[in-house]
Amino acid sequence: LSALTSNKSVITAVDSKSSKMDALKQRAIRTGCSNIQTLCMDLTSSKLDETYDKILLDAPCSGLGVLRRHPEAKWRLNKNDIKDLIEIQKNLLNNVSAMVKPGGVFVYTVCTFNPEETTEQIQQFLDTHPDFTIHTPPGSEQLSWDGLLDEQGFLRLYTHRHNCDGFFGARLRRVD
Repeated sequence: LSALTSNKSVITAVDSKSSKMDALKQRAIRTGCSNIQTLCMDLTSSKLDETYDKILLDAPCSGLGVLRRHPEAKWRLNKNDIKDLIEIQKNLLNNVSAMVKPGGVFVYTVCTFNPEETTEQIQQFLDTHPDFTIHTPPGSEQLSWDGLLDEQGFLRLYTHRHNCDGFFGARLRRVD
């Protein structure tokens, strides 16, 4: 994100694990990204007072989209774990969405194809947050979304189609 903005925007990175924030600080120093602020906090139970033009929520998930690289992960998951993750995602969506400015963009991503964590999660969010709508990402000469977006405008990457890990993304816009 820093590179995409030529190191000119202000980026606030938040995670509940201080080790992840420490690692990010080291990568930022190594790559010359001076526009990243890091905060260690749990956004499932709290939120920042600030509002933002754009927010990327890379939510914790079942990780079913990375089984190609980590097939052993399927033995670590159980239904209760997935239920817990769905609740965490719901709390994150609710709290983080409150920090999006009117007219702002909110992107929700997970590395899974499980409907409960993807389309169903977003539909439940939209049902309870009428101030948000699905907003299909704009294409450009450099980037075409052909074959990557489904009929609802959600990003879907599949291992067998796109030769990468499986991912889901929903781009939402807060109504002015």
